[in-house]
Amino acid sequence: MPEYCVTGGTGFIAAYLVKSLLEKGHVVRTTVRDPDDINKVSYLWELNGAKERLKVVKADLMVEGSFDQAVDGVDGVFHTASPATLIDPCIKGTANVLGSCKKSSSVKRVVLTSSCSSIRYGDDVQHISPLNESHWSDTEYCQRHNLWYAYAKTIAEKDAWRIAEESGIDLVVVNPSFVVGALLSPQPTSTLHVIHSIIKGQMEEYPNTTIGFVHIDDVVAAHILAMEETKASGRLICSSSVAHWSDIIQMLKAKYPSYPYIEKCSSRVGDNNPHSMDCSKIIQLGLPPLKTLDQMFDDCIKSFKDKVYLLDASNGVTSELVTFGEELGPLTSVKNSTTNRQWLYGLKDHTAVVKALAWCSFQANLLASGGGGGDRCTRFLNTHTGACLNTFHTGSHACSLLCNKNEREMLSSHDFT
Repeated sequence: MPEYCVTGGTGFIAAYLVKSLLEKGHVVRTTVRDPDDINKVSYLWELNGAKERLKVVKADLMVEGSFDQAVDGVDGVFHTASPATLIDPCIKGTANVLGSCKKSSSVKRVVLTSSCSSIRYGDDVQHISPLNESHWSDTEYCQRHNLWYAYAKTIAEKDAWRIAEESGIDLVVVNPSFVVGALLSPQPTSTLHVIHSIIKGQMEEYPNTTIGFVHIDDVVAAHILAMEETKASGRLICSSSVAHWSDIIQMLKAKYPSYPYIEKCSSRVGDNNPHSMDCSKIIQLGLPPLKTLDQMFDDCIKSFKDKVYLLDASNGVTSELVTFGEELGPLTSVKNSTTNRQWLYGLKDHTAVVKALAWCSFQANLLASGGGGGDRCTRFLNTHTGACLNTFHTGSHACSLLCNKNEREMLSSHDFT
């Protein structure tokens, strides 16, 4: 069975790719900047098959040759990693990965994650829509409207095609739109953070953007199809439905009315051109029917609730996000609950109790070396207490008291008063 390398293993698409490939029985190498960063990497080791078939390799997009070891000996490379900053790092990072692939005699194909952002920007998109793989974003248009993500993705993908042609690399590019779905990592990724901020009313304005959306499951399936299907070639658009953010908010309000959604739309123009995307090429290759907007956002919000990034408002109780400073980080609290807030403040002084509490397989996060009372408290608050103290899930950055009954039980049974 082929062995694959997935770059940027803690990213949204990459983590799901690693998960899917492991479930299929593949040996998987994935790259991260710091394999010893437990907070970012530990959840990957909990994936089915990870302990037997996952290798986490240190690599840095900005260091030439950094990926040599990661790709040497694998059959295929999924390059999904994106640098923290854009433009030059984005271009250089892609070039460095492809340079390492060129050196390896084992790599048969490279699948690059690009974006529909490298396709859908220009003055004429409304007239030439539906957009297909032959279309490219106008970089001058991107510069004029400060669309730097699209600019970087367009330049980086064009550079990747140039390198692949010069080096004889079998390159296939997947161009997904805005990726939505269930949260797998401990923290929301950049795209899911946007959704969470809109739902929670934590942005002044929602984007004045008409954009395609696609389910993470479909994006992962598209990447694997691009790697395994011998007929796959060139660019492959993967996008389900195109909508304006105002339409998304109205859809969510109808299904989840209790949240304080952002009401004001940004006045910024340039990113709101109506268009549609032609996905017939990848569908003809064998990709199953794409999931709907309802499915992708339902899965997303359910995962937010499961990881306690969202609380349902019920019985007149309204949830809010409370920040107690950097030491404690963001906590999910109950609005106007003085007792709850006092409990959270007081927890810092009960490190012995915190240390003795039940924990799950991520106990290393709680008992990691170093740190004083505030540090241990932070680790405890990075758990999901749920309905009882016996089920902790450290993937969340919130300590949720789901009802007053739980709060009273915790206060009394653990002497936190």
